Amino acid sequence: MAAWVIAKDLLHLAQPFLAPYAAVFLIEPTVYRSLRSSAQQVTAVACGVLLAAAVQQWIPSATLGLGAIVLVGLLIGRLRVFGDSGAWVGITGLLLLTYEAAGHQVLLLDRFVEIALGAAIGTVVNALILPPWYGERARVATERLAKELAELVTGIAATLRDEHPAEHPEIWLKQAQDAERLIRQAEDAISWSQEGRRLNMRRQLRPPNYSGQEWYRYPLLHLRAVWPHIREIAGSARSVTELKTTADHPHPDSRAALADALDSLAKALRLRADRDATPNEFMDIVNDCDTRLDRIDQELNSENPPERGNAHALAVMVLPARRALWRLTDS
Repeated sequence: MAAWVIAKDLLHLAQPFLAPYAAVFLIEPTVYRSLRSSAQQVTAVACGVLLAAAVQQWIPSATLGLGAIVLVGLLIGRLRVFGDSGAWVGITGLLLLTYEAAGHQVLLLDRFVEIALGAAIGTVVNALILPPWYGERARVATERLAKELAELVTGIAATLRDEHPAEHPEIWLKQAQDAERLIRQAEDAISWSQEGRRLNMRRQLRPPNYSGQEWYRYPLLHLRAVWPHIREIAGSARSVTELKTTADHPHPDSRAALADALDSLAKALRLRADRDATPNEFMDIVNDCDTRLDRIDQELNSENPPERGNAHALAVMVLPARRALWRLTDS
């Protein structure tokens, strides 16, 4: 509305519709991207205007001029400086030449002013009126990833305690693979959050502990590093549940001890993405998990270990669990 009123009623431009068109077209997902696109769009239009004037001056034939504008505009528009707006070099020149406006300097200037006016207004609106903010998306994505990984580990722990293992343990591997998709979603969300803060005036109005700040990037780095080891635990647990006889399974006491350690690991995963959790609370759970894994290691490495059934089937899950714990606390 502002672009239309200024272009039509105040400046009395010949084609005022180009101003609101440009204003809407240049609303981007972030303030930074809107400002960058505006600069690229205005530069592309300016090049198109100059290109149309040059072709009109030097190439008398409209048909040959049309071909020259399309070819040269395409080549110029491929320069990285124009970004996604490069196509408008040729399009602007094409429109001006076909409307026979390339020879009128006033009309050429009007086209440039209309686009520049719309770009400026679109950028100002995007920057001042509820500029986009993606902090909440980053928080939700990271917490969802932590929740999915924790639920996978908890499910494996519950199955280890069960005297009758799950009939379809392959679902664990599917859940582990789905977690990779969540990792990419969380990374994209945090990337949007970081870009959304650039040149964004709303960041000055948010409290220091606002959820969209840099904090969630570090839990994501830890969760992404933990994911391969969680997937390894899922694969090992599936192999254990698929053993032919129960005699090949680890002893129930051993399975219960490992299940307790996995439950602690799941709690640590949840707390790693919980901004309200205190460092002491997180480290208490980490230490509890580490202690439980140490006890299992001591029994496995003892010179006179108690009867524990298939110790190998137990050990293949202990090692990735410990590595996951290390990755979760790695600085």
